[in-house]
Amino acid sequence: HSKYAMNLSLSGAMGQLFAKRYIRDTLARLDRCKSPFVQALSKHNIASSLYCRGDLDIAEKYLLEIQEKLEKAKDWHSGLNLHVRRHIASQRGDATAIETIAEKELRFGELIQDQSICAWGKYGLADAWSRRGKFEEAIQYAREALEMVRKHFTRSVASQELGRALLQGSQYEESEQILRSGIKQMHS
Repeated sequence: HSKYAMNLSLSGAMGQLFAKRYIRDTLARLDRCKSPFVQALSKHNIASSLYCRGDLDIAEKYLLEIQEKLEKAKDWHSGLNLHVRRHIASQRGDATAIETIAEKELRFGELIQDQSICAWGKYGLADAWSRRGKFEEAIQYAREALEMVRKHFTRSVASQELGRALLQGSQYEESEQILRSGIKQMHS
């Protein structure tokens, strides 16, 4: 039920409306689940659904509550949990929190040897640095992230982050090329 809630929430406003039922059903059954890991995954899915709805405070509460359980299991969802937390920090415009969480993403990705999580961490660091006006560092992190995800859906997001850092660093021509490339990737 929690996975249905998350998937529906990702599909837009109508999906978010339908997801409410699955969130209620999951919460009603969560106490009966005997596996702390499955409970954590369920809460992660609920938090992701709530994030998509814009309920940042409640989503963050769940994400923080389960982070340690997922990290102990060295499960990929721990990286995704950090990723959603970083998105929340980004929504709030908190460069310090973005940097802190992005560094955790990067370390966790290195720990489990997952290139996509490492790339998330690197373009998260690019986000933090560009918000601070440190464009050269932001561009470097974004380029590194882009190199890590040559054939992955994350490439379009890394392209956007690099394009934004280049734009803020007044490198307009290259920024336009990268952003156009990212848009094409999203549509392919």
